[in-house]
Formats: sequence, structure tokens, C-alpha cells
Amino acid sequence: MMRKIIYLLSTTFCCTLCVEAQTMTESDYIRNGNKLYADSLFEKAEIEYRKALDLNPTSADAMYNLGNALFGQAVSSQEKGDEAYKQYSTAAKYEADKGKLAQIYHNLGTLLYSSQQYPQSVEAYKESLRNNPYDHETRYNLAKAMHMNKQQQQEQQEQQQENQEEQKQEQQQNQEEQQQEQQQQEQQQEQQNQEQQQEQEQQEQISKENAEQILNALMQDEKDVQEKQKKMMQHQGKTFDKDW
Repeated sequence: MMRKIIYLLSTTFCCTLCVEAQTMTESDYIRNGNKLYADSLFEKAEIEYRKALDLNPTSADAMYNLGNALFGQAVSSQEKGDEAYKQYSTAAKYEADKGKLAQIYHNLGTLLYSSQQYPQSVEAYKESLRNNPYDHETRYNLAKAMHMNKQQQQEQQEQQQENQEEQKQEQQQNQEEQQQEQQQQEQQQEQQNQEQQQEQEQQEQISKENAEQILNALMQDEKDVQEKQKKMMQHQGKTFDKDW
């Protein structure tokens, strides 16, 4: 899939590096790795390149080719992609030849492009062109990376605006819910106050009625007592009066 998106990795370096003046054993390992890489046997090629690095840990050739072998496995392994990035970056530090540096940064840009790290990919392709301004393949890849970087930034801005709008709507909804809840609480409190007031009025009315009933009962009792006294006096008067 990645090969359909962007040009193939620059593999010329793999062939040219092995003819550099190095120890024979190291060159043999690199040569064997190149053959395996050409047959897409990336894991076996990785082993050969690592053997070369065991003999010469500062070999930019072995680092670059190892990066290519790891990149070939990066589609199914993020860890391999991270290791490929490390090998390319380290190889660039040890390599002084501009042509080889251009190829290193070209492949590094392609690796970054494949993982949608478009800003970093743009910078890698630019660095490749600084070392080889006439590489049309790198120039084409740079144009694609710049296009994808711009598109990604637009999508991020749109997503950010959408998130902000959603947050705004959510805040507005929360405010409306809080207002509704506050109104409900106020209505409930008002209803409770009314109920308490009605209950108090009822209690006061009952107390007033009780007081009136008690007063009426007392007045009635007093009236009954007066009536009894009056009757007793009348009865006594009839008993002690004499006829003349």
C-alpha cells in the first residue's frame, strides 16, 4: 500500500555502499544483506546488516541499509518503524558524503510520510534536496508531503473548531439545565413556603376557635352558676317568709 502512495525507497545506496573501503567481512555481510533485501527478505537482511554493525558500530552504510530493512517490516510493526528512524538518523550523523546523505534523508522522509508525520517528512525531504538539489523523485515526494501536511493542518483546525463548538453547546446546555434546576428548586421552595404558611394559618385558626370555645364554655359555666344561685335564693325566700 505504501508503495502505491509514494515512490519506492532509494535503494541505489545499498548497492554503492558495499564497494566502499571497509573490512572484507563487513562488506560481505552488507553484500549478503543487499541480496536478501532485493528479494524482500527483510528480516534476514536485517540480521546480516546487524552483523556488519557488530564489526563496525559506526558504519553509516550498515546503519542505512539496516534502516531500509527495518522500514520494509514497518508496515506490520510500529517498533520496527521506530528502529528504522533511529538507524537513519544515526547514519546521517556519521555520513559525510552529500549524495549518500541525500538518500538517507530521502528514505527518512518516506518513513515519516508513511506514519503520517507530514511536518517532519517535509523537513527530511528538504534536507535531502539540500544535499542533492537535482533529485526529482525527492522533489515530487516533498510536494506530496507538503500537500498532505496542509490538508492535515486544515483537518486539525476543522476538528478543533468542531470540538470548540461542541464544548460551547455542551456548556450552553449545562447552563440551561442549571437554570431549569434552579427554577425548579425555587418553585419547590415557594410551594413549601406556601404550604407552611397555610399550615400556620390553619393552626392559628384552630387556636382561635379553641380559645373561643373555651371562653364560651366558661361563660356558660358562669351563667349556669348564677342561675343556680338565683334559684337557691328564691327558694330560701319562700321558706322563711311568713304570712301576715
